[in-house]
Amino acid sequence: MSDQNEQPQAPRPSDRMEAIRRKQAEDMQKRQVLKSILDDAGYERMSNIRIANSAMYDRLIQVLIQLAQSGRVSGKISDAQLKTLLDRVQSQRHEPNITFKRK
Repeated sequence: MSDQNEQPQAPRPSDRMEAIRRKQAEDMQKRQVLKSILDDAGYERMSNIRIANSAMYDRLIQVLIQLAQSGRVSGKISDAQLKTLLDRVQSQRHEPNITFKRK
């Protein structure tokens, strides 16, 4: 009967450290991919986006990786091209539509 009343165990410190290491390795891999795809100004803009809006940063990384894997990137992406891509990604976001009905 004591099995049913036991509370879930907290993650062990070694599990947390391993999760942190995996996250850091993943972040480092993303940065290496970005450095290979973007020019210096574009990479700097992505760094700023990462600080300001991490969700947008993750979406842009997905789009950039897809473009690179599909072979649609020739050379490095400039800051101006990244701005255009950022505009497209932002326009795809669905803003909530609020309507007021008066009686």
